[in-house]
Amino acid sequence: MKITIASLIITLLLSSISLNAQELKKVKSKSKSKGYIETYYVLKSDKTVKHGAYTKTDLKGNILKTGFYKNNVKDSLWNIYIPGTNLVKSQGYYKDGYKDINWVNFGFDHNNIYRLISFGNYDKGEKTGVWEYKNSRNQTFFKTNYSENKILNSELNSTNVEYYVNNMPQTANTDHPAFYDGGLEICNKSVRISSKMPLLKSADGASVNENVVIISFIIDENGVASEHTIEKSVGVCCDEKAFNAVKAIPDRWVPARVNGKFVESKFILPVTVKVD
Repeated sequence: MKITIASLIITLLLSSISLNAQELKKVKSKSKSKGYIETYYVLKSDKTVKHGAYTKTDLKGNILKTGFYKNNVKDSLWNIYIPGTNLVKSQGYYKDGYKDINWVNFGFDHNNIYRLISFGNYDKGEKTGVWEYKNSRNQTFFKTNYSENKILNSELNSTNVEYYVNNMPQTANTDHPAFYDGGLEICNKSVRISSKMPLLKSADGASVNENVVIISFIIDENGVASEHTIEKSVGVCCDEKAFNAVKAIPDRWVPARVNGKFVESKFILPVTVKVD
């Protein structure tokens, strides 16, 4: 990473000096319904303004997120953790509330191996410069320069997809289709975590004791999935398990691009539900 340890220490030291110059009050907020505890600081002069170190844990005390606020906006180094572990899922910097400079993402693949899945830079919340996306063999399956709108290396086939402009469907040949950060192996792992039964369909197809539910959803320009729909049903029980598992997949989608611009597109995902 380009940011050195020395510069990070200086940044944190300056933040500490700034904090000491203001009167702060520590706040601990617990939400049983949402399953987390937040610990942070606010200005004594205005308790609506977060300022200083921030920590989010689950109800068992496992860390979910750490970072800093500066006058109520995210600032400096932030870490987001894989739930139930002490392993980082995403790490990077904020400036003025936006993701800035270096960001690195990690995850578990289908072999339960924790690995690097992508890295690159942000500028005011937008991806910039060269980004690389890794597969389970630690090979770059997609590399792009966002600043120059150039795809430098890709194992993704350009496809004719349905995308949307002002909610109106259109079709075009993509620069690249929408894909999951780290590949479908990471996505598959997320489905397994969400439910012990649904699994993404393998290339070999379903066996006699499995049913395949086809689910579609929209991935918007920011990589957020919504409007989940069951395209092929195999029965209420299987449908519900598959639907809930896919909806629970973390939003780590990279949206499709057409003519160098991110677009909202439709994604179809087959899910195999094992039947006991």
